[in-house]
This record gives sequence, structure tokens and C-alpha cells, in this order.
Amino acid sequence: MTPALLLLATLLFGDGADLSPADETEFVGFVTDTECGPDHAPMIARGDMGSDSRECTYRCVARGATFGFVEAGRAKFLQLDDQDAPRPYAGWKVRIVGRLEGDTIHVTSIARTD
Repeated sequence: MTPALLLLATLLFGDGADLSPADETEFVGFVTDTECGPDHAPMIARGDMGSDSRECTYRCVARGATFGFVEAGRAKFLQLDDQDAPRPYAGWKVRIVGRLEGDTIHVTSIARTD
């Protein structure tokens, strides 16, 4: 491909880089786990899963569940592709920036919010 044609193709179709930040969305809600989803009460009531959603989330993950996310106000459960970033925020309200693909958020950043 000639340099001029390569330049034209790059201008028309991009350089093949990942999606732009404009494709990202901000989500506000709570870090949870795939076992409990939006409601930890039944597991906590069992007596061996801690006394709050944070403890319950950690115990569920230790037993094989993965971290997930519940959007505030909608109780919509979403998967998280990154399992390291949400760990410190279990049970807390957070703001996640990422790209939604199906029911999975591809996490770019996560931060606690009050």
C-alpha cells in the first residue's frame, strides 16, 4: 500500500486502535458478587456469610463467585470483566467508567463514591 493510500485509509477507517473514550459509559452502583447479586440478606441470614454486604461479597468470592455490579436505582446486575479492580470496593457504592458489551462492563476505572 502506498503511503498516500495508507494515510487515506487511516483517515477514513482509523488506525485499528481500541474504541475511543466516547464509547465509554459511567455507571453508578454497588460492587457485589454473582452469587448474591443485588440482595445479600438471604445469605447473611444463614449465619456464616458475615454481617453486611461487604463481608458477604468477600465470602461468596472466596467460595467461587465472581465480582459483579448492581446499578443504583435499577437493581440491574452486570458482570465485570476485571476481577482485580473491584476487590477493594466490595459492598460499596462506586462509579465505574467502562464499555458495556452485552451484560458485561469492560472496566476502565473504578472509584468509590458517597
